[in-house]
Amino acid sequence: MLEFSLGNAFMHFARADAPPGFLWKQALSYALFSMITLGLSIFLMGGLYLEMLTLGEDPDENLDFWAENWAPIFGVYGLLMPLGFATWAIFEASFQRRYMRGDGFKLRFGGDELRLIVVGLFWLMFFFLAIFGPSLIIGVLGAISTELGTDGGGLQVIAVLIGAITFLVPIYFAVRFSAASALTIRDRKIQITSSWRVTRGRFWGLFGSYIAIIAAALGAYIVFSIVIGIAALSGMALLDADLASRDASEAFADPLLIGTLGFIYFVGFMASAIFGVIWGGPAALAARTDPEHGGRVDPAEAFS
Repeated sequence: MLEFSLGNAFMHFARADAPPGFLWKQALSYALFSMITLGLSIFLMGGLYLEMLTLGEDPDENLDFWAENWAPIFGVYGLLMPLGFATWAIFEASFQRRYMRGDGFKLRFGGDELRLIVVGLFWLMFFFLAIFGPSLIIGVLGAISTELGTDGGGLQVIAVLIGAITFLVPIYFAVRFSAASALTIRDRKIQITSSWRVTRGRFWGLFGSYIAIIAAALGAYIVFSIVIGIAALSGMALLDADLASRDASEAFADPLLIGTLGFIYFVGFMASAIFGVIWGGPAALAARTDPEHGGRVDPAEAFS
């Protein structure tokens, strides 16, 4: 069994014991499912999407558009949001079962996925507070310093420092709670606070592995952008030209444009799935090397 270290955490996606071929099956399945979801959203709101593309810079025109269409737009997003949560839970559970139980690729919707939805709601609330809290603090301090005028210069410096700290603190907590999904799959019950214990003394190893993953992903993105950049630019140039010369609906009926955009989206969805599997590796390794669990695949064995 692997020991927890920065290198092992970074490469856990490749070193975990599981049947081969998982990564590509996960990526292709996620891309296909996401394309279907994208197609559904276009079917439900295609006309509104085209109107958004053709909106000018006139504020009154933009205001009228949103005043007339806010209900169907939010209605469709309200319909797609539960689907998005379910999709995340299905594919998150898939690779977490690989990490924690050595399972092969399998998509389903059951107890694991329902428990992960609760974990996902926790993360949604966490990131909302992580963004809203610091922004509120900076906004209040900024407003006070503006009222004070030149006398508020020192307060502005304090606002910047507090803002930096309040944005760094959530990063620490996010790393410490990062094993919540893996522990939930491992123990077959919702485990969020237990992640704090499992990640104790492993913050820098986890944090370093996440930085390495982000750096590798950025490098892969740059290479990908260079390889398909010409196709992407050609597609966007075609889109701009068509929107300028003819009706937007006719432009989007062009097979070349549809094929180009479809290819870019499909590859992007595959990349997102691969990134998700790799991103989940470090915390999964922390959960598998939990001293109180003994690294066993079967949770029942760990506490017998």
